[in-house]
Amino acid sequence: MKYWVFSLLAAVMLLAGCATTSMKGTPFYTGEYEASKGPASDRVNLWPVVYYRDPALSVLWPLMEFSPDYLAVRPVYSVDGRNEGNPVYNVVWPIGFFDTKHKDYRIFPVFWGDDYLTLFPFYWHKGDPFSGVGYNALFPFWIWNSKADGNSLDVLWPLCAKKNFPDRQEWRIWPLAGASDRNGKQYGYYAWPFAHHWADGTNASGHTVIPLYLYNRKGSRETFVSLPYSRSVSSSTETKSWDLTLPLLYRQWRGDTFGWAAIPALSWGARDGESADSWFALGLGRRVTSSNRSGSHVIPFYYYNRDPSATSFYTVPWWSKSYADDSGWNMLLPVYYRSYSTNASAFYSLPWYGKKRSDGSGWHASIPFYYHSYSNGASAFYSLPWLSEKHGDGSAWQAAFPFYYGSSSTNGSLMLTPLYGRKLQADGSPSWRCLFPIVYLDETKDSHFLTLLGGRWSMGDRYNWLVFPLLSGGAKKADTGRNIWLGGLAGQQWSGDETSHYVFPLYYAAPYAGAFASLPYATWNTGIRQAHVLPPLLSGWYTDESGKSGSILACGLAGHRSGGTDAYSYVFPLYYSAPGSDMFLSLPYAKWPSGNSQCHLVLPLLSCWETSPDATRAMLAAGLVGFRTGKDGYHYVFPLYYSAPDEDSFVSLPYATWRTGDKQSWMLPFLLSGRNFENNATETMLLGGLAYWKTEGAEVQSSQILPFYLWSQDECFYTALYGKNRQMEYYATPLVGRYGDGNGTSGSWVFPFYRHKRLSADEVKGRYLLLGYYDKSPTESRYGFYGLYGYDRKDAADEQQADDCKDINYLLYLGQIKERREYGETDGAGQKTLLGYHKTHSLFPLWNHEIKDDLSAKNRLETSALLGCLYDSRHEQKDDGGEPRDYLRRRVLWRLYHSEKLNGDASTDMFPAITIDSYKNGYYKFSFLWRLFRYEKDPENGTKKLDLLFIPFRR
Repeated sequence: MKYWVFSLLAAVMLLAGCATTSMKGTPFYTGEYEASKGPASDRVNLWPVVYYRDPALSVLWPLMEFSPDYLAVRPVYSVDGRNEGNPVYNVVWPIGFFDTKHKDYRIFPVFWGDDYLTLFPFYWHKGDPFSGVGYNALFPFWIWNSKADGNSLDVLWPLCAKKNFPDRQEWRIWPLAGASDRNGKQYGYYAWPFAHHWADGTNASGHTVIPLYLYNRKGSRETFVSLPYSRSVSSSTETKSWDLTLPLLYRQWRGDTFGWAAIPALSWGARDGESADSWFALGLGRRVTSSNRSGSHVIPFYYYNRDPSATSFYTVPWWSKSYADDSGWNMLLPVYYRSYSTNASAFYSLPWYGKKRSDGSGWHASIPFYYHSYSNGASAFYSLPWLSEKHGDGSAWQAAFPFYYGSSSTNGSLMLTPLYGRKLQADGSPSWRCLFPIVYLDETKDSHFLTLLGGRWSMGDRYNWLVFPLLSGGAKKADTGRNIWLGGLAGQQWSGDETSHYVFPLYYAAPYAGAFASLPYATWNTGIRQAHVLPPLLSGWYTDESGKSGSILACGLAGHRSGGTDAYSYVFPLYYSAPGSDMFLSLPYAKWPSGNSQCHLVLPLLSCWETSPDATRAMLAAGLVGFRTGKDGYHYVFPLYYSAPDEDSFVSLPYATWRTGDKQSWMLPFLLSGRNFENNATETMLLGGLAYWKTEGAEVQSSQILPFYLWSQDECFYTALYGKNRQMEYYATPLVGRYGDGNGTSGSWVFPFYRHKRLSADEVKGRYLLLGYYDKSPTESRYGFYGLYGYDRKDAADEQQADDCKDINYLLYLGQIKERREYGETDGAGQKTLLGYHKTHSLFPLWNHEIKDDLSAKNRLETSALLGCLYDSRHEQKDDGGEPRDYLRRRVLWRLYHSEKLNGDASTDMFPAITIDSYKNGYYKFSFLWRLFRYEKDPENGTKKLDLLFIPFRR
């Protein structure tokens, strides 16, 4: 018969795969009545040699099996799907495989099909790659891939490639050249890794030749970097642009702001609109200009500054300063000092001193030669040959002791000499005359009394006296007067409470005016201040009523001014300090204001820095170290690192930093350490996570130092002895603890004995002895002991849950009980309608039992098995309004005992080769070894049949 022909043809082939048929050579097939033809009584039972039940045949089971859709000669050959017209063949599986339905074939290592061929792993071909869609590859020589929207070619992968797709074009001849274009983002290289170029198709592009240069354009910014020259230029006035010519020049600008640095000259500068500020030779020279300020200095030669409040100029021989109120001072060291204001002016030098006030009064002197003072209607002059005074009431006197004395007033005049004297009345008529040494006395008029030694007289209300040998004399009124002794070498004067006296050349004192003059010390009051001078020391100082004071020492080599906003002090050439303008100058250290900035210089360290409300900038050790804070800030230590935070860059050998969106990161790879910044949050990791902390703003959110502790704010704190988080807490050791978050969650644990957790009144979870567990919620219950037993039940508690499920497992999942209940919509009483029921329980390999009950279709299937194929049964029931079906099958070792019953008709097979058929209509059949012995009775046609030794004895 034809089945044997197929068996011989398949002897050189290997079986691979099988289909689901009623007879497929396995003791676990589903049944026989579904695919059988004709009555079961026609079967041939010579199992395991031959078993035939139309249309299925097995020979030397399980080596050969045959059916209309399946053929197998194990392990050489098998074919499946014969009746479908597109069978699947397996030959020496898995080496040979032929799927005629899907056009899929293989004889390992060759795979082929309707549109592909593969010689694994070297040659690959699929589809029509050269005129349609597919790929062709001989690895690694070429890989050609053609798709509906493009193609790609690799030659000597990964060295050469070309790809052409709508969103991606790429080619490379590595390492010579390559280029790619992905969604408008272009990239290319030459002599990789040296030359590169890129563009994103919108506003970014660039190219580089390492290590010669790098050029990048992004938006309005263009950047070019190379060793001899670098630049970054933006058309936006809000961003900074710069260029750098190493090692010569650095420039930067933002809108009207421009800055520069001449590196070998240790010089730099900036310009902002009308303002400019330039520094030379590490700050030894400077020039600054703005709308309200200009200045320059070359230390130690000169300093110049002009601003709305004052103009200053300092050099070694010449110092000067003028203020906006037209006051000021200047001096030529050590020759003179001069000061002036709207109220007064003064001049001091070794041979001559003088002062002039705005009211026309003043004085000047050349000690010890003369002193002259003057005011409105009054003046005074004192010297060794000549003395004179003139008063505001018109009176005056002159003297050249001992040769001459004369005085005048509204009452008359007087003249005295050693030989002659006279007095005139107010109208000019003589009052008296005399020739000395005659005594003259006139008591009737002015009570004159004169002798050769002297005398006294009156002129109106003024009383006068003289002592010629002493070259002395005087005059007084009711509350004023004056006395002169020794030819003017000493004298005194008073007017009410205003008194003055002197001893020439020792001193002069006028306490009412706060004035005192002498060779070692002098002081006077200018109306707004009290001045003091120490001529031998070429020094002086002053104080005023507001608490201000100032001094000039050693002819201007040192000085100070305190109080007010223009205070200063200095010791030339050691230092100059002006706290009001925040200025300090010295050879080791200097600081001074520059616009709204403050500059600092430490000359011995070749260092300087500048501070302002917005930023601080520093250059230390001749530029080897520097920084700038605020916007566009940076800091560096050459050649260790350079950091520009506003530009999100940092360069050093052991460290790098970068930004991803709002997240800023840095890393120390050799320490397995790094940090992330995002918005106001910071994350830091050290030593691969052994130390870690996270902050938000100034507040630390979490940290850890393993194995000592782990902490997160409001979240957790763990140590070897104590730990806590929002849901649990342990103490003394992590082996013991408790749960509790204040929201209904609670529990505890003692490792390894148990762990209990209550999530709510109806929901709990727990573990015990590591392997035991239990979970309970309103819709699910789970408990068990891993490996031994497990129980899981899910209830249909609401309309969203359609099924009730119950799973039980035990003995490492060898034993299982599964139960499923499927529900439909609820009825009027709120009860759900039961649609189906499915239950399975098994203990592998001892038994398995399964029930499937479809209540809506009225179908029921019940199967069971004992020790696999030792015993199994199958019971099918169907009563859906059509033809009822009741099928029952029982088997022992598959064919040792095989019994089937369909709607009351029973068929039984027993080893060896016994068949028994018994139907409800009275039909009966018994056979042994097919027709070696067969007895058959058919009451429908009244026939009986008997075969013995294959000989029909009755028909």
